[in-house]
Amino acid sequence: MKILAVELSALQGSVALSGPGDFSLQEVWDQERGRHEGVFSRLPALLGQAGWEWSDIDCFAAGRGPGVYSGLRTALTCAQTLALPGEKEVYCVSSGAVLARGAAREMNVPRVAVVGDARRGLVWLGIFDFARGETDSPAEWSLVKAPELPGKIPSGILVVSPDYSRLEPDFATHGMHGLNWLKGPRYPRARDLAALVRLRKEQNIPSEKPVPVYMHPPVLIAPRFTDKIQ
Repeated sequence: MKILAVELSALQGSVALSGPGDFSLQEVWDQERGRHEGVFSRLPALLGQAGWEWSDIDCFAAGRGPGVYSGLRTALTCAQTLALPGEKEVYCVSSGAVLARGAAREMNVPRVAVVGDARRGLVWLGIFDFARGETDSPAEWSLVKAPELPGKIPSGILVVSPDYSRLEPDFATHGMHGLNWLKGPRYPRARDLAALVRLRKEQNIPSEKPVPVYMHPPVLIAPRFTDKIQ
């Protein structure tokens, strides 16, 4: 099976091709918030490097978050649009699951907590236990007040975050400095996304819903004009 994977949930985007015999190609780049069109210019060159045609791809994979909402929408739209002409499969996986599995394999630990900045004193959280299998996912992602986070994560669990640089200045203020952080921001990669999709398909695990996992609470803006029109 040949897989094209798109991961745009964080401040570094990536695309990857994964094929038989452990074949894998990946490109990673820094991306500005709200600007993700670079993925479309990179894919043809990556395909040419592999010697593939668009018609060769069997499955288009996308990371669905949590993360930057514009990136999530772009990744899902990209996968769905490219899959449409050949009526190929679109397979979606949580970007947090991709990040957690990559960190667990890198650090050789069975359990990983993935944390992100939801702003306004909130963080989002998912806990993974890969001792139960490499395709583990949390029952649901949760929003937690930052000072309550240490009480939500069992002692000793590795904690990773794509938003480490934003969260780290407030570790002491919110009591998060005692957690077992993997220092520095860590981002989900398209290559790891493709590997997880392949593994899940081998285990006949269906795709997650092709909708973004968005954990930032809505921002309510008061209307500019409050006078009633007579």
